[in-house]
Amino acid sequence: MNDPSPFSTDLDTPDVTALRKPVFPELSKPAAAARAGIALSVGSLAAFDQQVLRTMLQTLATRLSAYFRVTDSREAELNLVEHPTDASSFVLRVRSATEVTELRVPRPLRLMPLADALNASIDIVRPHSLPAPASDPSGGSLLSLVSVGAITAPLRVEGSWGTAVFLPGRDEVAFDRSFHVVARALAEDARVVRQEVITPVIASGLHEGARLHLRREEMLWLCGPSVEAQRAVAVKLAHPDAFLTLRIWPNLARLPDHRRWLDVFAAMRRGAGVAAVLARAAEEGIGEPQARRGIYLLLQQGQASLTQQAAAPTPVVAANAPPPSFMQRLKQRLRQLVDVA
Repeated sequence: MNDPSPFSTDLDTPDVTALRKPVFPELSKPAAAARAGIALSVGSLAAFDQQVLRTMLQTLATRLSAYFRVTDSREAELNLVEHPTDASSFVLRVRSATEVTELRVPRPLRLMPLADALNASIDIVRPHSLPAPASDPSGGSLLSLVSVGAITAPLRVEGSWGTAVFLPGRDEVAFDRSFHVVARALAEDARVVRQEVITPVIASGLHEGARLHLRREEMLWLCGPSVEAQRAVAVKLAHPDAFLTLRIWPNLARLPDHRRWLDVFAAMRRGAGVAAVLARAAEEGIGEPQARRGIYLLLQQGQASLTQQAAAPTPVVAANAPPPSFMQRLKQRLRQLVDVA
């Protein structure tokens, strides 16, 4: 390559032409230049593998969401080592504040698997080293923006989940991070550190090349119900005759566990008591706290209704009377003859 800089954009090799376009490309170089980079230790690898890795990092500089600097220190945030039992793999050990996560990287090193592993590692180490907002923070949260629903101009929002793009008239939001990071940010009501209006052309490109797309309904499902909504129906939901009916079928197709809810929604569509719904959820591997959380959210969004409907009483089947005896039949016949006479 003519330019040895780690931010080189010379992508002439055949392998690189097949790579996907960078997510939020105009953010990649400035963001990387503004940070010291994520330390990647390769000291335990053979000299040839180290050289191959350095070359690949130069090639992938504009394809990664952060800048990685190679080091020999064992205290680095990332450590690429030989797999202890599998000769066809490396292990990328990612150190966070609380734990060490191991990611498998195929051997020999290839561009796309390496890029995927490094981008995945960003989701683990980057939330602990977010830069301070350069502009006036909005003070709001991602949930508040999702709940608004009506965006009048293309909006780019930044926070612990990375970057999100809202487009007017679109029912989905684009993220540059993995589902795990976005789901955690929504569940924890993560705050917005920066937001700005961007041009439609830039917004369309960012939205098209984003790593994750979620509908607003799916994001609200990840956020969960409000405390007020739970308090409003908690007593009614505990009533033994509480009866749930699904009015609007939720569209959660992009959530990893949406299939487990299908039979639960089907039971609610026909109408069922709360105990029956919880039992059906348990059969699908959904714990009671998670099932109740889903029920609260359905009621909050108006997708389900809650009534009190006592179970239908079990009909009592009368015992069959024994057939009349010969003398009883004879007496009945004699009465009939007398009446006729």
